[in-house]
Amino acid sequence: MRTRDLLICAVLLVVGAWFTLVWKAAPAGMGAFDIYSYYVPNMLYAVQRLHAGGTGLLWNPYQNSGQPSFGISSTGPLYPLNLFFLALPSDWALLAVTLGNLAIAGIGMYFLMRELGVGRAAALCGALAFELGTATIDLTTWGPQMAGTFVWMPAALLFCERLLRAPTLGNAV
Repeated sequence: MRTRDLLICAVLLVVGAWFTLVWKAAPAGMGAFDIYSYYVPNMLYAVQRLHAGGTGLLWNPYQNSGQPSFGISSTGPLYPLNLFFLALPSDWALLAVTLGNLAIAGIGMYFLMRELGVGRAAALCGALAFELGTATIDLTTWGPQMAGTFVWMPAALLFCERLLRAPTLGNAV
């Protein structure tokens, strides 16, 4: 049984990679205006500040004549997938965040639907619909910092369902 679920997770990961590559190869280019005017510069600023020992990380003087930088949801520096910006060039990091967000969306929805008692085929269809749905794709390609919260909703609901079904300390954690 788990082998089938892992195979379906691999399919959802491949679908996310497929979309990411199609998006990268699009004639219009990869990003919306907000990605290259706001998201990527803020991630690069955070990386630069971390390399400088963290000085200046709380305030970004280059955005909007100055704005908070660390811990602000509109830049999203605390989102775990943004760690890719520490290890990869910015365009590759953006692709990694995109692929990660799509995989989280699809896999989270698949397991939520399985938890609700839906069969594998129907759960896969629901996962694909959420992973490649308009809201997920729009948020992912317009503002990855906003997609970061959206794609985790199925996983959050999955763990809420598990906690409601069996209110144990393990499920709460």
